[in-house]
Amino acid sequence: MTKKQLRFVEEFTLDLNGAAAYRRAGYKARSPQVAAAGAERLLRKTEIRQLVSEAEELHLEAVKSQARRVLLELRRIAHVDLRELFDVDGNLLPVHELPDDVAAAVAAVEVVETRRGPDRVRKIKLWDRVRALEILAKHHRLFNDCEPERPSVSVQVVVPQSLSPAAATALLEALRKEGALPGKGPARYEAFCRGEEVRI
Repeated sequence: MTKKQLRFVEEFTLDLNGAAAYRRAGYKARSPQVAAAGAERLLRKTEIRQLVSEAEELHLEAVKSQARRVLLELRRIAHVDLRELFDVDGNLLPVHELPDDVAAAVAAVEVVETRRGPDRVRKIKLWDRVRALEILAKHHRLFNDCEPERPSVSVQVVVPQSLSPAAATALLEALRKEGALPGKGPARYEAFCRGEEVRI
């Protein structure tokens, strides 16, 4: 396999654009169509196809690994135990002594020294725990708002004019009990009785 072919494989796995990869690898092409044809010729070669497949698997594994890392960092922020910031006497631990899970949740550390004496004030700011929990909950589909919206249905019930209001109400109540109509209150009865279109 030539250096240009290896370079083509590298370039192709970046964006899966054969014509662009063909040119970036150093092949000359008078037009995009010629570059696409050259890329297609290269991709038909067994060795190149195998290398592309291996490179795509490596890329996919890297993406999965990165996703696992992001979820780990979100979990560290969401589940940080503030007690681990302090020693047994209630003093704030030095940053280099913080456990890894706690250190990952720290957004900033501020040290203020006073001019009089050796007093120092240390402040630690943590990443937004609630936001981390929200992201994790959405990732794990724990919120109901992730469900798709149900389409609205339009139903028109025409009640014959010969029915009395009491009979029309009884008919509509029977339909509602059978599950044919939703329960939306007396205003809906009147609309049904007048033969109007009612949205559910």
